[in-house]
Amino acid sequence: MKTIIIVLSCMFLLVSCEARQLMVIAPEKQDVNGFREPTPNEWADYIIPVREYLYLRTQAVVKNDISVLWNKYPNLKSPIRPKDGINSERYEVESLNRSFTFIDANFSEEGYGRLKMKEVSNTEIILLVHGGIGYLRHDFQTSGGELLIELYLEYDGNEWNIIQSDEYMLPEYKEWVKKSQ
Repeated sequence: MKTIIIVLSCMFLLVSCEARQLMVIAPEKQDVNGFREPTPNEWADYIIPVREYLYLRTQAVVKNDISVLWNKYPNLKSPIRPKDGINSERYEVESLNRSFTFIDANFSEEGYGRLKMKEVSNTEIILLVHGGIGYLRHDFQTSGGELLIELYLEYDGNEWNIIQSDEYMLPEYKEWVKKSQ
């Protein structure tokens, strides 16, 4: 009897592990823009560079020093095309600090929608981040809001690095909303 219980327990464990592995590996359906939700394992890998990017981006604004971000992500220095939203972080730092003094910042990497991804190759992905950034000003008023951005990542054999950012500008955002509905 003991042997049967042990065999059945082992079989149950194997079936459970197989089912869990299938759930983790099976990719989600792609949206109209070719993005899909990452599997739980992928999400765990990709959310770290997203959080680090958002943290360094907000710290660059609070400290009024773009090098805070560029020291980690030197590829974001060029090309800079703020009208297209390409690597436009420097302009965010400069424009926000022209009018305000900031003392703190918060971000929510999935505040408006789940992280989505598009695989370019085994070593390149694009992440679609639909979150938010909020800045606390010295007068305790707030600035910031919704953020829809594509982050281009490259794997260097050790970690995922952000090599380009593409923030959705208003016309792109409106088009994205239409397509998403």
